[in-house]
Amino acid sequence: MNARQNVTPSAAVGRWTDSQLDAFRLIGDVEADAAVAEVLQDRQLTASAFFQWVVRNDAPLPADMPAAIAHYFAETEWPAFADPELVAAGQRVFTKWGPQISLALFCASLPVGYSANRIVRVLHSTGELETNALRRVFETAQLLFHVLDEGGLGPSGKGIRAAQRVRLMHAGVRHLIAAADADLAEQSRIDGRPFQPVWPQEWGRPINQEDLTGTLLTFTVVVFDALRKSGVQLSADERAAYMHTWRVIGHFMGIVDDMLPLDEADARKLWDAEERRQLYRTSTEGHHMAAALVGAFDELVPERGSFLARGFVRYLSGARASDAIGVRRLPWGGHIAFAAYMRINRLLVREEQHHPHFLNVTGRFQRDLLYGLVNHKQASFAIPDRLRDHWDLDGVARD
Repeated sequence: MNARQNVTPSAAVGRWTDSQLDAFRLIGDVEADAAVAEVLQDRQLTASAFFQWVVRNDAPLPADMPAAIAHYFAETEWPAFADPELVAAGQRVFTKWGPQISLALFCASLPVGYSANRIVRVLHSTGELETNALRRVFETAQLLFHVLDEGGLGPSGKGIRAAQRVRLMHAGVRHLIAAADADLAEQSRIDGRPFQPVWPQEWGRPINQEDLTGTLLTFTVVVFDALRKSGVQLSADERAAYMHTWRVIGHFMGIVDDMLPLDEADARKLWDAEERRQLYRTSTEGHHMAAALVGAFDELVPERGSFLARGFVRYLSGARASDAIGVRRLPWGGHIAFAAYMRINRLLVREEQHHPHFLNVTGRFQRDLLYGLVNHKQASFAIPDRLRDHWDLDGVARD
């Protein structure tokens, strides 16, 4: 995959300057974009078939798929910078703290991402706000479990293929947004609805390199901060390993090497730049997205989903992000009770750092959330057997 490195602006000029990041906003994903363009422009697949058959179907790849897509999926080489031992160590962090990381993903990573006014434009353009919020939760969670399962990025793991599918979906969306062919736009349907977005050129390319990396930061920097708020104190070595693992995942997601932060310190410098450029902004799209996410918790955790989700979003993502996306503070009594619960939870987590036990530390909400994911009747979601057993999730469907 060296071709990606040959089309990117050089990072040597300056690290995370506006001019550099503006240049990266014009870059998509060379390999995935080329494969998708060949298939859709030549009508080898309709857009609807492409999304349903190649991207969102977790079954083995069909033998008769177009040659361009087959070649794309055959590219599974690890990047030169990857350290297998560090990747394994990063995946062990997920084994140890996966339930807490999952909650951080749903109640911090996604909400903070919705406060990035440039990133949410793509989600809004696809029409996936109110109608498909729950499916987005499922897809994001399943990717997380595939890539962070120990061995998930190895030959027998599901992580690389899962990342490739998401990367291909991004390329498909980019292609449809950019399609000047009115007939193609009319045929293009996602979930049965016409896909005819409006995308001004001044926004840059949809799902561009800056926004891809910004999303990666929500899975790392934001997760680290959310874990700390929950009382989980990762060691410096654990954070370094987890960050390196996501560098490798980012490579398989189509992020060019120059846009992959070198370590946590470098990632936080980029995070500062993103805060200046697009984070914590109020937008109609962000409000709709957050409302859909919080509402989705009522399906996953029917008894108290949206109420507790509001509390966790406010607590884990912070007031700035929550205010920007319209997630209001709980009523006075609920706010006081929730704050007290989190103080007690932090003490319990710190007491059990060396012997973390999911059910005894963070309460039933995380347990019910994972049960909701795997048992939802309209989606196929599975937790790898080893993780299910490690977290003592009896009754949860096996992978």
